[in-house]
Amino acid sequence: MTMLIFLALSTPVFADSYTIDKVHIRAWIQPNGDLLLNEVFKYTFKGDYHRVRRSIQTDHHKGVTNFYAYELLNPDAEPGFVKEQNLRSLKVTKEDNSYYAALPAEDEEKTVFFVYRLKHAVKSYETYSDLVVPFFGTGSNHDQDLHDVTIDFVFPQEIEPGHYDAFLHDREIGNIQKDRVVVRFTTPISPMYSLTETRLLFPSSVMTEQKKIAAPVSLEKAIEQEKTLAKQMAGNKQKREQLQHALPYLTIVMGAGCLILMTLSLLRRLKSSGSMKELLHTDPLVLYFIHRLGKKDRYGYFAALYSLVEKGAAKVKLDKTAKRFQHDPDAPDYQLLFTLKDTSVPLTPHENKLISWLFKKLGKKSKNSFSMMNAAGTTKKEKDEQRQLLGYQGKQMLFKQGEKEWLDAALHHMKAGGLMSDKLIRLLVPLLLAIVFSVVLYSYMLDSLSKGAMLTYSIIAAILFWLAWRNPAKRWRTLLFFFVSFIAALMLYDAALVKQMAILIPAAALLYLLTPRMTLSSEAAILYEDIRQFRKQVKKQGLPPYLSETELEKWAVRSLILKTRQARSSFEEIAAAKADLFSAAPLAFLLSEAHDPVSYLEDTWKWSKAVSADSSSGGGSYDSGGFFSSDSGGGGGDGGGGGGAD
Repeated sequence: MTMLIFLALSTPVFADSYTIDKVHIRAWIQPNGDLLLNEVFKYTFKGDYHRVRRSIQTDHHKGVTNFYAYELLNPDAEPGFVKEQNLRSLKVTKEDNSYYAALPAEDEEKTVFFVYRLKHAVKSYETYSDLVVPFFGTGSNHDQDLHDVTIDFVFPQEIEPGHYDAFLHDREIGNIQKDRVVVRFTTPISPMYSLTETRLLFPSSVMTEQKKIAAPVSLEKAIEQEKTLAKQMAGNKQKREQLQHALPYLTIVMGAGCLILMTLSLLRRLKSSGSMKELLHTDPLVLYFIHRLGKKDRYGYFAALYSLVEKGAAKVKLDKTAKRFQHDPDAPDYQLLFTLKDTSVPLTPHENKLISWLFKKLGKKSKNSFSMMNAAGTTKKEKDEQRQLLGYQGKQMLFKQGEKEWLDAALHHMKAGGLMSDKLIRLLVPLLLAIVFSVVLYSYMLDSLSKGAMLTYSIIAAILFWLAWRNPAKRWRTLLFFFVSFIAALMLYDAALVKQMAILIPAAALLYLLTPRMTLSSEAAILYEDIRQFRKQVKKQGLPPYLSETELEKWAVRSLILKTRQARSSFEEIAAAKADLFSAAPLAFLLSEAHDPVSYLEDTWKWSKAVSADSSSGGGSYDSGGFFSSDSGGGGGDGGGGGGAD
């Protein structure tokens, strides 16, 4: 999480409240190795500002001295030719390697003149001298584009242009002009967070006051290194252009994929059978998995219980709840009691697993049964009284463990039977993640981002990639990967790449969101639309009139497991006209009493957690019934250069 926050805070901020329209720097190389600098920055302010900032790199010198700042009253004056009467002194404060000059400005243009000295900036060797100055670095101090940049170096003595070498490390194609006294570097723009650095290799004979030491590499080797670097930068620029040419095609492919999936979704809506008869005669568990597209929730086992009931392997009736529920006015008076029947109905492996998980004998002569309230936790009254009933959390943990094992087996059965498949999302997610991960990392390499940034993104993205690949249906993992990649892409220096990545990554995320967790068979697709029509009908029209108790119970089961809205009021209306709901349609009876047995069971588990958190370890009672018992009544700093304002 810390690394994610780091990425978010490192995102470039494309400020437009002020601009730096021109930068002219003139540096005099001193015979003792110091560098005396005059700098002119031209600002255009939009809004109210109080000071300007000049951050000086901390590398390649032994310190900054004699730093002064002035407002330049003659904006056309060039460094080295500034008259004293055109200067107005500004108060300067220092914070780390940044110098702030007080300069009130509001919706106007201002020109600032900086003067300072870099100690021992030149490294003088026996065979040559080396001067490297990273004027504007890749850190947060360089948070603004610098336009029309000119950098002049003045030698202490005349040097023939053929006797020294000058190099510009810059993202843009700059220009170098050499003469015997001055070498000039120009670049149209120094983009924010990008390096603008100069290097001079010249004879040490002009450094008359500086001690010479042995060179770490020969002059020829140093020049060869610069040529290799220049070749690499040119190659990276060419590859960036190739990548910029390829990314729109990738985006188009992903957009086409989105269009195809939306079209298929629209066509699927036209496949509804238009009849509720097929839906009412379909296995409730099949309907549950089709509606959820394989996503598991708390209604799965309930759908499976009624699946046993409707196929004749079990029966269901209403039974009195335990005494502790009877004493709670918010608790139901009745519960659903499922009992297995002696029948030769063939059962699938997952149904046998459900039976072994839930059904137990409630007495010596009784048949295997499952009473829903025996799995319940604390009642609302017990929670309000802050009573601690030990064992409820363990009961819930055992229930959830059994539920997960059974759900996995049931989903495997549905996929093995050809009802649904997750092959598409399992194929598409790794492909999308691999494309985005590769493109972002490749862009980092071509755009010369720091190794730290590449390593940070690689670690975070690789972890999220692995998590998403393990379970593609877990939306948050994949979406978090896309979010991190999007933030990481915004850190690129190349504005064109940033724009294209800002389109590509959301397109990939949209394609993922449009990809269903499960693709359905043709029969299942028709049922999926029948479910949608069923939910729509119940929401708008309620239940159809004149249903028999048997039909009403089927509507009740499907209304609950398919999460239809406004079904409860419909059951209340029908219950008023039917006297035999209690025995003939137990679930419909409970719904007419405004009781959702599954939701209430979940609520008791939540209340159990609250009681455990709020209660002390003493003074509580113990529910000795175990899990399924009989009803016994118990229940940092930036070292790079830059300029700015605030």
